[in-house]
Amino acid sequence: MLLSIQDLAVRNFHFDATGLVVDVAPTWSIPRCGECGAKCRSGHDSRSRRWRHHDLAGMTLRLRYRIRRAYCGA
Repeated sequence: MLLSIQDLAVRNFHFDATGLVVDVAPTWSIPRCGECGAKCRSGHDSRSRRWRHHDLAGMTLRLRYRIRRAYCGA
């Protein structure tokens, strides 16, 4: 609730030299298309990305998320 993000769950967090890093994951298990949001049958290729979020209590806050690409049939 503090981060004010929807459809993502906090899995872990740690501090590094730049501030706080929070690992997040989607609350759904079925892959979805990044373009249209449709549910997809299968996913492929994943990699980890970081985004800067609003600072939290004077610390830099970064969200780390494992991006999964999906095959969209739509």
